[in-house]
Order: sequence, then structure tokens, then C-alpha cells
Amino acid sequence: MNTTEESKERNLSNHFFSVKNLTMDGMWVVLLFISGLFKIPSPIPGTEFQLSAPLAISIGRIRGFLHYLTIGIIASIIGMILGLQTIYNVIIAMVYRIVAGLILTVLKKDPLALIIAGPAGTFAARLVLATILGVAWQPLVVSAAPGMIFTAITAPVLTSILKRVLKTIS
Repeated sequence: MNTTEESKERNLSNHFFSVKNLTMDGMWVVLLFISGLFKIPSPIPGTEFQLSAPLAISIGRIRGFLHYLTIGIIASIIGMILGLQTIYNVIIAMVYRIVAGLILTVLKKDPLALIIAGPAGTFAARLVLATILGVAWQPLVVSAAPGMIFTAITAPVLTSILKRVLKTIS
């Protein structure tokens, strides 16, 4: 590796692990974890919709994919340590995060990304859940529809509010 590449890598590492970034990401972890404790109930056990979904989309847009993924993984680890999540919850959450995060990354600044990332992540996560449970995916997706609509509506609004708050405190 030449010195220019090493310098770029060091700068990226220093930026990612700066005190400000670690503090901000720690705050996002706590907010994501706590908001994930609140759920929209569903008639099918295990298909509740977490109120953290719009916040996750906002974090993905504001912090970027790598920070978003890191924040989500740490929030899931905390949930598992506290006995509030199982490996299945984490698998489903990771599918959501990867699909939603990729949509936010690919569509960059497109406002439509904030609307479709959450429902697309939920849809993919429900397909994986159906496979794990060995059940039809359609009832799982239908039961998640209210939460998907909620996320599509609230994620753009929440992102706008959080961007203004962060701009004010910066």
C-alpha cells in the first residue's frame, strides 16, 4: 500500500472513531434500542412492528450506511445481552437494515428513498421470517402493512426534524 492510500485509510479510520462520531453513534444506539422496545401489536405472534423502523431509516440517511449498520448491530447486541431479543430477532433486523441501508445508499439524496427503504426492508425481513418459520409470507407481510405505511409516512418527517435538530446543535 502506498503512502497516499495509507493516509486516506488513516483519515477514514480517525474520522469514524472520532470522539464526536463515537458519542453521536452511542446516542443513536440508545435511541434505536429504546424505540425498538415499543411495538405496534399484531394478531400473529412474532410479527409485531417495531416503532424503531422510522428512526432506523432516519439514522441511515443522516449517519450513512456504515454508521447505521454499526449502530444497529450494537443495539441488537444489547437486546440479546438483556434477553429481550433472540438470534431470530437479530437476523430479521439485520435483513431490514441491509435492505433499507442499501436503498438509502443507492438512492443517496432522493427523497423517495426515505419512503421506500423502510417498507422494502420490512418486506425482505418478512420473507426471511417466513422462510425461517416455514410459513407463507403473505400473512406476515399483510400483518406488517400498517407498520410499513407508518414508516413510509413518518421516516421523511422524522429525518427532516432530526436534521434540523442536529444542525442547531452543531
